[in-house]
Amino acid sequence: MKLKVLAGALACLAMLSTAHALECPKVSVTDSGGAEDPVFTAARIKNGNKFICQNDGKGSLGVTTVLESSTPITPTGSGWDKNLECAVTDGDASKCSVKL
Repeated sequence: MKLKVLAGALACLAMLSTAHALECPKVSVTDSGGAEDPVFTAARIKNGNKFICQNDGKGSLGVTTVLESSTPITPTGSGWDKNLECAVTDGDASKCSVKL
């Protein structure tokens, strides 16, 4: 029991650290025609504190997610260019990971 409490406390402390590695989230879209899982295609960092992720589906379906942080966002993945943009063709969001 004490080991479980200690492990939980350590996990909480780890989450409270100032640097967190993040990837773009997986998204799913459902409508009357069914469900679809758009594929991650690109990310960018805007104004140093906005992490914008793009997922594209069939036809004109696209989903954009935005994380706005109070701390600077730093690119950590291998796909980032000097303009703070990252694009992939294989759906691998880890290539566009960031750190808060």
